[in-house]
Amino acid sequence: MGIVELLCRVLVKEHGLTEHSLPESWMRLKGVATKEVFASSIDIDVTRDLLDGLMLLANSSTFLKEMDRVKIYHLFECLKIKPFGESRTKIDVINGQLLSLTQEQAPIDANDLD
Repeated sequence: MGIVELLCRVLVKEHGLTEHSLPESWMRLKGVATKEVFASSIDIDVTRDLLDGLMLLANSSTFLKEMDRVKIYHLFECLKIKPFGESRTKIDVINGQLLSLTQEQAPIDANDLD
């Protein structure tokens, strides 16, 4: 098990994501969280720190490819966070980096720079 998966395990436990709330692609982690938790019970600082770690790892193409392979974006959809704020921004940044993996770089035409 790699570091990406370990950080995700902690997120699953912190957010109380059981087999009822985990996406199909993350069912391998069912049983990590023993019970569902309310959003108010989630430690925002722990979530922020875990997302910080994932953001740092996403700067490496090796770890970014691993995040894409495990479909981390499916897990992000299940996290109990507000639709705005620091944690949401971090998830959006990681998702943006993941999107860059699948998009081919178009050649830059010098005429377009004017």
